[in-house]
Amino acid sequence: MNQNNRCRSWDRLVSLILTGANDEKHVTWIIRVWLGGMRLRVLSLLLGILLTPTLGFAATQTVDISGFAFSPRALTNHVGDTVTWVMQDSVQHTSTSDTGVWNSGLLSKGQTFSFTFKNAGTFSYHCIPHPFMTGSITVQAAANNPPTVFITSPTNGTVITFPATVTIVADASDTDDTVARVEFFAGTNLLDAVTAAPYSLAVTNLTAGVHTLTARATDSRGAATISAPVTITVAVPAIKITGIADLGTTVTISWAGGTGPYLLQMKHSLSDTNWVDLQTTSNLAATVPKDDGQGFFRIRTQ
Repeated sequence: MNQNNRCRSWDRLVSLILTGANDEKHVTWIIRVWLGGMRLRVLSLLLGILLTPTLGFAATQTVDISGFAFSPRALTNHVGDTVTWVMQDSVQHTSTSDTGVWNSGLLSKGQTFSFTFKNAGTFSYHCIPHPFMTGSITVQAAANNPPTVFITSPTNGTVITFPATVTIVADASDTDDTVARVEFFAGTNLLDAVTAAPYSLAVTNLTAGVHTLTARATDSRGAATISAPVTITVAVPAIKITGIADLGTTVTISWAGGTGPYLLQMKHSLSDTNWVDLQTTSNLAATVPKDDGQGFFRIRTQ
């Protein structure tokens, strides 16, 4: 292969690595070309930095058995990581868990033993022929990313007419776990919880006024996230008398709007300063005895 072709091949390799292209045949071919070349160290560095992290393997740590000691004597890793003991002494040793979790058996010079830790905790170990040789591995639980959650409906600032029924819808997900439940709140009041998607809840009989809605998502390992608040307003329409029926000895007044209980009042003249209470009711109509002369009625909420 001439120098120009080699340069083009090198440029192609760098391009493949930097763009993350999956062209195994081409990479293999270039590696064969450059095995004896001056750029091998640079190639190895590029492959190590740019390709290895994408594999996503758990970490492996090494403990040397040398000079009748474990080095390092104490290690800290995470669940899923592996520790490899490398035997360097001429005298045989073991790596043996104090609680029987693992036992390498007798290792001779040049041999290795590996163990993958699947549970969190502190694990002490020793060498059976030489009990003064001790070490410990501290295994930390894998990090747990909390779920994400946000309310998609209703939107912030929504106004609903009383009596109000609203369906709250949330979107919840987790990158390294599963969502166990989504709880819905109005202020600090827990409305209900949903344990499977779609995460939605129909809420009836919301009282008049402003309500702050939130959703809290919890994953199977207990990590939780609270959504950004969404504020809605339940508006009460003004009371409006819709009918007055003269039934001879009685009068029935009906109305709409407002929230009960209602107070029906009357006065004979608009110039009267005082209203007379006639009846208190939670209904949208009331029947009262008919009074002589004209009358003026009004409805108030209590």
